[in-house]
Amino acid sequence: MSARFIAVTLFCVLPFSATFADERSDAIAAQKSAAVANLKKLDVANPSVQETDDLFVCGIVAADKAKALADHLQKHYAATVKALKFEGNEGPWKGKLAIYVFPDKKNYASFVRTVEQRRPESEEIGSSEVRSDELHVAVTAKPGAPAGALDAEAARQVAAALLTRRASPAELPEWFKSAFARAVQMRNDPKSAGGDRVKVRQLLARRTNPVKPSDGWMGSEEKEKPIIATSVLEYLVFGPEAAKFPMLLSGFRASEENVSPNMDTALKAAGMTPEGLDKAWRKWVQSGK
Repeated sequence: MSARFIAVTLFCVLPFSATFADERSDAIAAQKSAAVANLKKLDVANPSVQETDDLFVCGIVAADKAKALADHLQKHYAATVKALKFEGNEGPWKGKLAIYVFPDKKNYASFVRTVEQRRPESEEIGSSEVRSDELHVAVTAKPGAPAGALDAEAARQVAAALLTRRASPAELPEWFKSAFARAVQMRNDPKSAGGDRVKVRQLLARRTNPVKPSDGWMGSEEKEKPIIATSVLEYLVFGPEAAKFPMLLSGFRASEENVSPNMDTALKAAGMTPEGLDKAWRKWVQSGK
């Protein structure tokens, strides 16, 4: 390889790399300032902001707790980005994702009203904004929730936020986002996944009417729907046909030909059929993968 070729290549690549690095650095600085400013709007005198490679974890949380949570969420974030197969090397966005953590639901409600400028729903414990420069996730826990519930909700919201960004401009059903978030969480914490997988296998063996993947979003058994949907998403994201998942997401994008996208149109976009998914998913579940 000639010296001239190397020089030309470096001339072409380095300015682009430097420009992206500068843009990312500027975005991160602006986001950190915005995070501190948002907390001050809530009269948080000494806001705790823990920074990782891709996140700001902040809120009304003790510094040691915030540090441990930040490390946990960074691992979860990295695993989710990998699972979603983002194109290119720039990642889902230029800057970092701010995660606001509020153990007290009153503080969460105040954040939603003050920063997001909307009225929170009564049972709401999480929200996100990933389609503007105000990248953030905000979480709380229900009163009386067990220890670890706040951390688990933060992990779920991070996964759902990344999925929303990856699928944009498609509007994904809520059940799909919830099932994806739980499926990723199961993969990142294998100890918590065993029980759920056993329940699905028991359903397949116990029910007189066959369990179908669509029971996860169209079924009449409300208690069974989330666990079935999670199993289906785990198969689609981590199973033998995982390479098709980005195409499946594209099938949720509305167009002149696809005015009302749904799971059937998403499967079609990925070159799959409901019958094919049924057969492959059932085999995968029974194999204990």
